[in-house]
This record gives sequence, structure tokens and C-alpha cells, in this order.
Amino acid sequence: MLLLLLRRVGLITALAAQCVNSSPAALTVTPSVQWYGDDGDWSAVSIRIGTPPQWVDVMVSTVSSETWIVGKGGCPSTPSDCNNMRGGLFTPGSSTSWQPQGFFELGVDKHLGNTGYAEYGFDNLTFGTTGVSLANAIVGAFNYTGTINSTQYLLGFFGLGIVPGSFNNTKVPSAISALLEKEDAIPSHSYGYTAGARYQDKGVLNSLTLGGYDANRLVPHDTSFTLNPSQNPEVYINSISVTNTGISSSLAYSSDRVSAVIDSSTPYLWLPKATCERFATALGLIYDESLNLYTFPTNSSQHETLQTSNITFAFSLSDISASPATVVITLPYAAFDLKLTFPAIPGTVSGAANATKYYFPLRQAASDAQYTIGRVFLQEAYLITDYERGNFSVHQAVHNSYQNTNIVAITRPSTSTFSGPETSQKGGTKLSTGAIVGVSIAIVAVVVLLIFIGICLYRRRKKRTIVDDEKATTAPTRSLFGRLRRRKEPLPHEASGDTSYPTEVGADATHERFELPAPIGPVELDSEYGTLDGTTENGSSTQDSNKLSAYERERRKLEHQQIAAAHAQRELDTYHPEKTENDVSSMPHYRPSDSLREIPDVESPLVSPVGPESGGSLTISNGAPSPVSPGFTSAPVSPMTAAPPTYTPIASTNVVYAGRLPPNVVLPPVVPKFVGPDGRTMSDESGSGSGSGSGLGSDPISSTLGSGFTDRESDDLYGATTRAPLSPVSPSGPAYALTGLDDGPVAPEEEGRYIPNARADAQVQEILAPWGSRRRLDGEDIVHVPQPAANRFSWEEERTQGTD
Repeated sequence: MLLLLLRRVGLITALAAQCVNSSPAALTVTPSVQWYGDDGDWSAVSIRIGTPPQWVDVMVSTVSSETWIVGKGGCPSTPSDCNNMRGGLFTPGSSTSWQPQGFFELGVDKHLGNTGYAEYGFDNLTFGTTGVSLANAIVGAFNYTGTINSTQYLLGFFGLGIVPGSFNNTKVPSAISALLEKEDAIPSHSYGYTAGARYQDKGVLNSLTLGGYDANRLVPHDTSFTLNPSQNPEVYINSISVTNTGISSSLAYSSDRVSAVIDSSTPYLWLPKATCERFATALGLIYDESLNLYTFPTNSSQHETLQTSNITFAFSLSDISASPATVVITLPYAAFDLKLTFPAIPGTVSGAANATKYYFPLRQAASDAQYTIGRVFLQEAYLITDYERGNFSVHQAVHNSYQNTNIVAITRPSTSTFSGPETSQKGGTKLSTGAIVGVSIAIVAVVVLLIFIGICLYRRRKKRTIVDDEKATTAPTRSLFGRLRRRKEPLPHEASGDTSYPTEVGADATHERFELPAPIGPVELDSEYGTLDGTTENGSSTQDSNKLSAYERERRKLEHQQIAAAHAQRELDTYHPEKTENDVSSMPHYRPSDSLREIPDVESPLVSPVGPESGGSLTISNGAPSPVSPGFTSAPVSPMTAAPPTYTPIASTNVVYAGRLPPNVVLPPVVPKFVGPDGRTMSDESGSGSGSGSGLGSDPISSTLGSGFTDRESDDLYGATTRAPLSPVSPSGPAYALTGLDDGPVAPEEEGRYIPNARADAQVQEILAPWGSRRRLDGEDIVHVPQPAANRFSWEEERTQGTD
């Protein structure tokens, strides 16, 4: 939008510059709306004279170079409407700008018998409502009134000539010359004029254009004539013909050709006497000696007959030079149907019956000098005069488009000998009135647009807010003129980021979050109890379960059950694992403050996985799988967690007794130290640690249970006596005592010798609680991982070989 406004400013400026640098436009003089004349109805122009301006209406003179107006003595006491009849009176004494020059004779149309004197002076002349004013114009105020036969002027005149006046040895240019040379208000020394016609379309006003012409008021052609030495339009009248209902007759022959000046100061046609007689014969006119005019006979209907006829007159005109080109102008009879009124008829008074008379505007010329084509002809002719080119043209006038104008300026030729504007000759910079108006409009428009742009920029800057410091790196604001410059390639800009950022949560225990534990693998379903064939271990296992012993399969199944129970309990736990330092972001701007990252220097003691409880039951403190399990993963222990939950002890019915060892099974040479119920190492009173036993423990190489076992241990664990499944906890007595189904309780005196039963109890606890061996023993952590033999029973070997 800003760019569009600036373009408009540039357009207005360009138009203003055009007004300054180009030639001024032609000036159309305002016509009066009143019709004047005691010798017909004529259209006048309105001008203003003096300071303050005094309105007067004057006729147009194509031969005069002066401005004449009726003075204050132009109207006697009667008639009362004399002021209006004469187009208004001018009082020189009422104008503060009047510069009197004295009384001088009126110098126009003397050859036509016009005489008189006027008070001349210089004063301001304004052309109607156009606003164009001319200072120190020649003005002559006349008061004399006379009879019609002396061609006395009823109204004043505005002269279109270019002959300068001379007053007291001072030359003063004419109005047209002054408008161009002093005011630069018109483009050239030229004009276009038609007198108007009251009989056409209820009255068509005159058209006067200075420095050009109105193209809508004429029929164009390319024939032009040469001005006479007096710079007046003069033509040859080659012929005049009259036509009535298709019948044409000549009123002037080629042999009668005369040259006549086109002069709008007089309303008549001044022609040779022979030509005038032909007019009278053709139209039934008589010549009135008292009036020196052609009129109609008294008590005759000839006038009414001519009014109702379709008579037309055709004037064939040519140049006074040798050019053979001709122009024909046609006039209807209505153009010549005029009427004399008071004071044109001598001896009459205003309003009397004899004060009006119809006449035909034709006069007999006494000499060649009086041949004149008057204003009556210009009712139907449009005259264009170009003084700088020394020619003029006569066109047929058009009346049906007088309300619409098409003003065409006549520019000065490069070879003109006439003076141009004084500002151009002196190299000055004075502007014409039109240029000043154009520049003023442009300046006002520019100021208004600049104020509007300033308001828009102020509002935009006021509404602009900076969200954060990162927006300071964006492209700087360009100036007003910088925005106007077009860039060949658009510059890349970084997209705006989010204006709000999440706050980093502190790394302390109150804000830490941890991932949920990974899902545990599928839990095996219980196989058929007491059999070696199961749907899982003997089915499609991925760990070669066919090579596992029944003992190992039962042990693994128990571990899976423990894991499933621990997982179910963990889902009920409302405590969340803490976040470790490894989970803290390594990005500097996302790290918590140093105070939040401080970790208290507290040594975290190991938590016993097995805790004694009342009733001698075992408490599982951690639901992690056994370290010997293939999927074992040590989970981190949070120092902030509460006491581990308590789980329900395993029922004795779920303990599986694998049976006694076969005779060919050899115990391993190394057996772990005996561990009592309190977790401490117990002494071997039976001396089994010496390795001197008998039976199964005598062969340290072939033994599969280790060298720390004695024969009694072998008998106790794999004796021939049929035993029920071992219970990890005895219903009564010490927690390490084991009870057989057939032997009954062990005697107290034999209690020391049955330490292996306590060891066997510990091994059962190891099966039920794989974390039970993770106790702190003498400052060191010892984990016993039993390594079972590949084949513990002969039938296992046979079964394995059978499946391979």
C-alpha cells in the first residue's frame, strides 16, 4: 500500500511538472447569458474591469485591438433599463487600479462612418469566471450616443487584434499579446470565434477561445487563407447564391468578385450596390434612405412569407492570394431576419409602436474600402485566426454540440517572429496561473500523503513488541526509501522460532522420572506335574531344553514363577525409580543448577535380599531373576526407595524332590563352606572338609557335588530312605532343621552331626530365594553358582541320545 501511495505522489508530481514545463492551455472566455442589441439579438462575453472588479458585457471585435466599454455617462435619465441594455456601465473613478491616459478618438471602423471619443486608461482586465487576469490592459470608456446611421456602438467591444496601442509615447500590447507575452496564459497569438445564433436551438451562445479553438463548434477542413497586411482576416467573395425549395439563383457573380474584411464590429454586410439590388429583387426588399438599410414594404406580408420559406444563402469565399481553394458557408434566412429597436430608429421613444422595425442587414458600400462581412455572417461561420503563422480559416459553424467543448490549443511555430513570454526571454522561472494551480495541488497532495504515511509508520512502530532477545538478530528495519528499492533476488530469512520455551525440570528426586521396566519374556505355563514331558520345556523351546535335566527344568520353572509374582507386585508399587546422573541432558543450557546436581556423599549399604521375619518365614526383598538365569539383568537399586515389599512364601507343595542320586553319580571335589541360617560360615565338625569320607565322597575327581560333601551328606541328600519333598521351614524347632517322613525329628545329641541337613536346607533356600547367597561375609560378596553335571542320571543320557 505504501508503494501505491508513493506512485500516486510521483504521478501528481509529474503532472505538476508537466504543467510547469509544457505550454499553457487555451483560454475560453465566458459568454454572457443575455442577448443584446438595438439592431438584432447578439451574444456577448462577460469581463470584469478595475479594482474592485466591475462586471460588463461586451461584443467581440475581430479587427479592434482595444477594449471598449460604456462609461458612466452612457445612460441618461431615460430609459430606466439603459444600464442593462448597454451591458452595464463602468465608472473609472470607482476603480483603485485605474490609470487614466486621457481622451482619444475611437480608431476603429472610421471608413464605415463610426466616430466618437473615449476616456482611455490602464486597468486590470479579468476574463469572466476563468480567474485569468491581465494587468494594465488598454481600456476606453465612451459616453457618446448617436443615431443608427452613424453606426454608433450600443455595447462595448473586446478586440481580438494584435496591434499595440501608443499612449504618451508608451506602447501597450493588445489583450491577446499581453496574455501570452506578460502572463504566459495562452499558448500562442491566436483565437477561434463564432458569434452565436439566437434563432438556433432556442439560442446558441457565442464561443470565444484565446490561443486555440473549440473543435466541437465547427466543421473541419484544411483550407486556410492569408491575413492582410493589417493582420485582419480578408477574403474574396467569389459568389453568393440563394436557394428556395430547390431553385437556386445567383446574387453575386464571379465578375462581381470583391474582397471583404470579416469584421464582427458591425452587424451588416457591406456589399456593392449591384449586389444589394439583386438581394432586394429576389427577396422583395426596399431601401430605406433614412436608415440606409433594406426593409420590408409597409402593409406587406413579404416578411411573413420569407419567414416560412426554406431560403438559404451560400457564400463562396477564397483567399486574396492566388490560391484557387474556396470555402462555401451556408446561412439560412433566419440569420438575416433581424429587427431594429429603440434607439436605432431616430425620433422614437422606448416602448413606442414605431420603435421596432424588421430589416435585412444589408448595406450599400460607397467604396471598395467599405466591403465588409459583418457579424451576421459569423452566426453560421467559425473563424480561426493564427497570427503567428499569418493565416486564418473559415468553417461552417455547428450548433448542436455547443454545450460540450473540445478545446484544441494552437502552439507556437518554431519560426514565429512574434514575441514569446517574457519569462522565457529572460530565463526566469515565473509560472503561469495554470502552472501555479497545478503545482499547488501537487504540493497539497504530497503533504497529505506524507502525513498519512507518517501516521501509519507511527502506529506500526507503537504496536511492535519484542518477545525475547533472539529477535534482535533478525534483519534490521529498512528506511522508507530502502523499502522502495526492488531487490533482484529475495533475501533468505530465518523462520521465527517459538516464543515460549519449556522450563527444564530440576534433577532432584522430586522431579525425576524413569522409564518403565522392560516387559518380561513370556512365562512358561505349568507342565504336567510329576512328569518329564511338558508343553514348554519339552516342546518348542529356543534354549535346547531337551538337554536339560528334570532338576534344571523344575528350577527354571520355579524362577519364572517367582519373576511373575515379583512383576505383579511391582505393578502395585506406587514408588517410581529415581533418575540417575546418566539420564541428565548433556546440553549446557538444559542442565539444572549446580545446587540441584549435587549428590549427597552417602555410602549406600547393600540391602540384604533375604530378611528374617517372625514365624521363620522367608522374605523376598527383590523380585529380580536369579543370577544363573539366562535372562538375568541386575536392576539398579535406588537409595531413595522404601523398604521392599513382602511376598507370600512358596507353599511346600510347590517344592519338587528330584529323587536320590544314582549310585554312579560322583559328587564334585569342591563344596562351598557350610552356611548357617544367620548367613555365617559354620565349622565342619564331622571332618568332611578333610576329604576322608567314604562312599560317594571318596573320589574327589569323579564327584559332581564337590569335595566339601561327606558320605553323610550324600546319604542325607540322596539316601535310600524314601523321603517326602523337603520343606524349607520346619513347623517347629530351629530354622535349619529338616524333617524326614520316616525317621522323625532328629535327636538333640545328633544335631551337630546333621549339619549337612542345614546345608541342604540352605540349598533349598537358594532355590527358593536365589538372592539368599548375596550376603556380606567377612567383608566380601560371595555368590555360589552351582555347575550341575551334564548328565546326572543314566536315564537322562539314554533320553538325550534317543532324541539326538
